[in-house]
Amino acid sequence: MHQIFNFPYQGLTRAIYLESKVLELVALKLKQAIADNSKSDSKCLKQEDILLCNADNPPSLIDLARKVGLNDYKLQLSFRYCFGTTAFGYLHSYRMEQARSLLEYNLT
Repeated sequence: MHQIFNFPYQGLTRAIYLESKVLELVALKLKQAIADNSKSDSKCLKQEDILLCNADNPPSLIDLARKVGLNDYKLQLSFRYCFGTTAFGYLHSYRMEQARSLLEYNLT
């Protein structure tokens, strides 16, 4: 930001310089957003993996949050963003699907 406000150029050179600095800022923010998104995707997969691997005896929300490196509030937001439901709503749906599969298997 210092470079944008303190530069010696005038006229067309100034306009080109400012445009290049704005594009540089956009590129940096985009790079940061992409990195944040990939971290978020990784944490979503880790949350799901921990929850489903321990479906018989699931961790508490606080324990799950600690295992993925979030606080419980951010875990709830993250899980809802990734899966469209709460962690335990997702676990409930998973268990119901497993039960349905077992019933179908035993009926055939």
